[in-house]
Amino acid sequence: MKRSNILTLHWKMLLILALCIAIPFISIGYIVSEINSNIFLEKKTENLISIARMLDTQLVDGGYDEILMNAGMLHASKEEQIAVLNEALWEITDRISQISEGLGVGFYSRALDAILTYGPSSEYSATVGIPIADTHPGRVVMATNTPDVIMGTMVRGNIMNAMHPIERNGEVIGYIWANELVSDLERDLQRASTLIFLLLTAAYIIMIIIVVVFLNRIIRTEQESGAAIEKALEKAQHIERLMKTVNDAVTSLLIADDDSFNAALQDCMQMMGTVFDAEQICIWKHISFPEDGNHVYELSAYWPENNLVGIDPSQFAKMSIISDMKIVFTENKSFKVITADLSEEDNRIAVNMNLKSMFAFPVYLQENYWGCVCFFNIRNERTIAEEEQTVLLSGSLLMANAISRNEMLQDLVKTREDALAATKAKSAFLANISHEIRTPMNAIIGMATIGKSSDDQQRKDYAFEKIENSSAHLLSVINDVLDISKIEAGKHEISSVVFDFNKMVQQIIDIFKQRIEDRGQVFITNIDTNIPKMLVADDQRLKQVIINFLSNAVKFTPEEGTIEWSIKLLEKNETTASIQVNVRDTGIGISKEQEVKLFSAFEQAESNTTRKYGGTGLGLAISKSIVELMGGRIWLESEFGKGSTFSFIIPVGIATENDIKGKSYFDLPEDANLETSDNFTGKYVLLAEDVEINREIFMTMLETTGIQFDCAENGAEAVRLFSKNPDKYDMIFMDVQMPEMDGYDATRLIRTLEIINATNIPIIATTANVYKEDIEKGVEAGMSDHLAKPLDFEEVFKVLRKYLR
Repeated sequence: MKRSNILTLHWKMLLILALCIAIPFISIGYIVSEINSNIFLEKKTENLISIARMLDTQLVDGGYDEILMNAGMLHASKEEQIAVLNEALWEITDRISQISEGLGVGFYSRALDAILTYGPSSEYSATVGIPIADTHPGRVVMATNTPDVIMGTMVRGNIMNAMHPIERNGEVIGYIWANELVSDLERDLQRASTLIFLLLTAAYIIMIIIVVVFLNRIIRTEQESGAAIEKALEKAQHIERLMKTVNDAVTSLLIADDDSFNAALQDCMQMMGTVFDAEQICIWKHISFPEDGNHVYELSAYWPENNLVGIDPSQFAKMSIISDMKIVFTENKSFKVITADLSEEDNRIAVNMNLKSMFAFPVYLQENYWGCVCFFNIRNERTIAEEEQTVLLSGSLLMANAISRNEMLQDLVKTREDALAATKAKSAFLANISHEIRTPMNAIIGMATIGKSSDDQQRKDYAFEKIENSSAHLLSVINDVLDISKIEAGKHEISSVVFDFNKMVQQIIDIFKQRIEDRGQVFITNIDTNIPKMLVADDQRLKQVIINFLSNAVKFTPEEGTIEWSIKLLEKNETTASIQVNVRDTGIGISKEQEVKLFSAFEQAESNTTRKYGGTGLGLAISKSIVELMGGRIWLESEFGKGSTFSFIIPVGIATENDIKGKSYFDLPEDANLETSDNFTGKYVLLAEDVEINREIFMTMLETTGIQFDCAENGAEAVRLFSKNPDKYDMIFMDVQMPEMDGYDATRLIRTLEIINATNIPIIATTANVYKEDIEKGVEAGMSDHLAKPLDFEEVFKVLRKYLR
């Protein structure tokens, strides 16, 4: 062939190739850019409206007026009302604005015509209190009273802004907005589009270079030139096919919604696996960088999903399985290998995995290492050309980005659902607690009125008995609320003491015996006699769990039903044992769907349980916390309509002789006689109590003992009275919380006085703080003993006998 003809053919082929690549380059780039832009903006629109709705759920049911009313500012000036609302709403807007970088959220009051909050507060606090301008695009949305998304230049610049009306009692009281800078959206879109165009441009340039090189060889020999042209065309077609496949695969991911995302991801991996002759694709998300160098990964996606042909994804939980692969995450390099080229040890690993060749590379999202994508060849060896690698890398990067974005959307939806569920559960819980508190309070107030107005002593005694019973119930509700608050704060603690196991069992039986007999129920006890008599554990908490189990059994078992309580010894050695407690009943039972809620705080198996049977719904949540703190486990077996069995296993200590002789926080003197007379004539007591009614009750209840009292209304006065005449007093009852000086400081000051009796006089703490740390605080301050409020006068007399014998 003549040189001129060869040159003509050269330029004709070059022109044809340029057109073949340029046209798809422009059209594909435009289509991808448009699809990516439309879908991305649509998703952002939905997300911003969802965030605005989420803010509405965080606002109290009464809206702005409820916040102002609670703060006593309902009739304050506009500036004062804005300040109160701003303080109440900042925490909400700051928390929601942290969902993503660049997100801005806020509240607007229609009545005040002012912006109430704009979060994050650190950036937009200056906008609070100002009205929205008449020309503000948001005014258009306000006129319709319907949620909408607008775009334009506003306070933060060019933004996408979602506005949502706030309705209370059928009236729109204001608006919530969530916005995001359009510049941020455009930058993300531009980055993706630029990457695609760069890849297409690179492929275009590479093809031109390849064609020129091969055509130069064709000029030298006709035979060589023909082969080069044919080979160049084949490669060009192959690259074009790869690029089209990647485009189609990524497009399917971009248009997929949450429900169809996994199916779209499988289709995407199948398309890429087919075009690259890979039998398996695995995508790992990086979890941690441990010090031992074994990088831990989580399998995020793999294909084929239901028919793995060779590689078990679990074998790659630690990517150091093949040592050479460390370059993927240590040197930011791709890894491509044929099994035969591996070292002897790595070759053996690969052969055992049926691996012929593979291609792996790291994925970085927003300059942070995200994970690793691997393509496996199991049937045939496969080499990857550089131009193929570039296309494959871009497709895999977009897959990882889509997975990450989908995970973020799912997390956002779950966070919203969890917040709504928690709000609903706690609202129901507060209504339940309100009912449980008001019911005994109604009985107390009503019976007090009846007893006061009646001249019949028998009727008065009946009213007092009902007041006593209702007070005990009210105290149990308060104790449940205090216990659950300790659990929520992570301050629920367990203390170990030596206790008589048989005595504890008998005490529990005495509590329920009469109640069960009144209901005509059958009560069966089966206590293992091999359980040691003296144990070491928190007996009060253990008793609390068992009493809760039995209370539920009695409550939910019909009359003439059966309740069986058993305790058995599972294992035992010289110092420890393991016991299992079961409470079985033939009551209403619990369905499988209800079981998952049963041990959760603020929830009951059914919403009508409280209305029908009563109770706070906290008992089982508290019991679960106690059992787990004691190192045990708790569970339930139930059949709806036939009954339930509640069980737990805990480890306990076996008391040694030294344990039995050991002392608690407050110990009896060795010669104490608790059976002596309750006549304490001639004894003088200093009562430090700031509440007058409490002083009156205390002294009235002890009138018959012959004790004489001096009273102090605060800690400072108690110290002054004792310092003035220290020999006068035989005991001090010290309230912990008092004005001017509390009981702890007063006790410390008395103990440091350089006068006779200051270090020896019994000082008894009287406080509603009854937890272990409160008792320990009293011991540290120098107190001799502790009485819990409301006072149990049996316990008061025990203390009197102990110290005034």
